[in-house]
Formats: sequence, C-alpha cells, structure tokens
Amino acid sequence: MRAYDANAAVDKLTLEQLRKEFAGACEALRPLLVLDNFETFAEPEKLHRFLDEVVPFQAKALITSRHRYFRGDFPLPVGAMSETESRSLILEDARARGVMAHFEAPDRVRRVYEAAQGHAYTMRLIVAQVSDRVSVYDACAAVDSNEDVLSALFERSLRLAEPVDAEVASILAALRAECPLEALLLLPLPRKDVEDAVGRLFSLSLLERIDEPLLHHAQYICPRAAGEYIRRKGLLDSPEARTKLERTVQGLRTLTLSMRAAAKKVRGGVKTQTQAADVMMTIAQNAMRNEDYAVARRAVSVALDLAGEDSTIVRHAATLLRKTQSEPSDVDGMFERALGLDPSNADSW
Repeated sequence: MRAYDANAAVDKLTLEQLRKEFAGACEALRPLLVLDNFETFAEPEKLHRFLDEVVPFQAKALITSRHRYFRGDFPLPVGAMSETESRSLILEDARARGVMAHFEAPDRVRRVYEAAQGHAYTMRLIVAQVSDRVSVYDACAAVDSNEDVLSALFERSLRLAEPVDAEVASILAALRAECPLEALLLLPLPRKDVEDAVGRLFSLSLLERIDEPLLHHAQYICPRAAGEYIRRKGLLDSPEARTKLERTVQGLRTLTLSMRAAAKKVRGGVKTQTQAADVMMTIAQNAMRNEDYAVARRAVSVALDLAGEDSTIVRHAATLLRKTQSEPSDVDGMFERALGLDPSNADSW
C-alpha cells in the first residue's frame, strides 16, 4: 500500500477499510504479488482465501511453497533438477567461474549432482568452492558439512513438522536406506501417527517416495542431505532418546531385511495384496517366535488391512492373535469374521 501511496495512513484504517484500499491499489497498479515460502506464513490457507476474494483479476499472485499438497488456481509443481538440467547448470557456472578444467571428467559433474540431489542452490555453492586448491570432491564434502547450507534447505520445513514427525524423520535419517511403509507401520508408535507423519514429511520434502513397492505400499527414504541435517540437528537429543532411537533403528532394519527375504520367496514376486498379506503374516510369525508380541500384533493388523476379505488370512490372524496375549473379545471377533467369510473356518474356532 505504501509503495502505491507513501503517505497512506494504513495504521489508522480498520480491517474493512484496509481490504478496500488494498483492492483499489491492486486495480490501479495491476501488480504481480510474489509471496515466497508461503508455508511460513502464520495462516497460509486463510491468506490464500483472502487473496482469492480481494485481489482483482487485473492483478496476479505468484505463490511459492515447499508444501507438496498446496495447490493454487494454476499449480506448477517444481521438483529437483534432472541430471541433464543439473549438468547444464554446473558446467555453465564452472565456465563462468573459470574452473571448467576441474569438470572435464563426467564423474565430477555427477558427484556434484549426487551431493546436491538436484538442488540448484547447493550445486552452485559447490561449484563456487572449486579452485586450484579445492577439488570437486573436497567442495562437495565442505558444502555437505556446512550448517548454514543445510539450514537454508531444511530449517523451514522442520519448523512445520509435528513432534511425532521428528521421531519418524530421525529414525529414517538413521536408517539411511529405503523402507517399505508396511515396515514403518510396525514401529512402536500409534499407527495413525506414523501414517500421518510419513505423509507430512513427504509433503515437506523431508522424505522421498519410491513408487516401486516391496509389498503393496510405497517405500520411503530420507534424502541424504536432509538426513545429514536431521542427524546434526539432534531432534532427539537426550541420552535416553538416542539409546531408544538406536534400538528402534536396529529393529526396523531387521524387520525390513526379514520382509525382503520373505518377499523374495514369493514366486514371481509380490503382485497382489493377498501375497503382501502373506508376507506380513510371516513377519508376525517370526515375531511370535521371538516373543515380540507387540510387533506380532501390529504385523497382523497390517496383514488384515491388506487381506481384505481373504478368509484364510483372517483365520490365521485370529489363531495368531490368540497366542499374542490379545484381548479374548478381539480374537473371538476375528474368528467370527472368518466364519462369516467361510463357514469351513468353524473347525478352527
């Protein structure tokens, strides 16, 4: 408003008067309003509704947001640069800085791309470090360890995360490998909390989704740069929390390996939800043998969601639940469900 009228007495205007003056200024100036990092505004959805209602058609609003699920009227998703695009940017910057000789070998360009994971900001910072005294590999390592760079990339996203998100993010950052959602659902956390946390972390670009499922759902991985920042940030900074994290990560790693081994035994690979449910029942049985009843119950729960109306798996689930110190009413309800699907399950009951 003051850019339009330096003497505008905006401090004395009511909210309704401000709206009217703002709309008038937009009509007169026909500006392009740029709202960068929209996810950092106190109430972005409310602000978006305000802009939608007040900004006249003569003006335009350009909104940028790290949140994957924010959608304006004409959304343009912008991901990391492809390797081809990154190569062009790296070589262009190297040429401009007079360090092209350091990038003649293709593996050096690829090293920068992999270190930055396609982030233009990080790639340019790496190239800027390269000199006769600093190799490409040293520059990658230096930017990797630079707290300011990592903060610029991830601090705003972490501020939007919930407390449970920090725990899930810390687990995946420590795991340093892709993990099926089915394995994450076996964590000693409420299942819905895990599902919601994974969704939020993905939406904030703190997790990457791999749409090549091991069983049925996608797999997730914490990008290397994000993982490095999360580990340095020490989101779980008490000794007890760190000890618990180490145990949880080791347990998750073991479960994921068991899941992969069980999936590998399925002839032709896991193609159906029933096959995925069978794998989860194998995990439940393994947990039973180790007397880890909590994991067994969670694995049974995931298997049942995958199985749908497969009466055999429901019957096996009921039989297994009976051995996991579950509530008798839960076991009876499961057997009744199996019986309703297939009367021949009466013998098992």
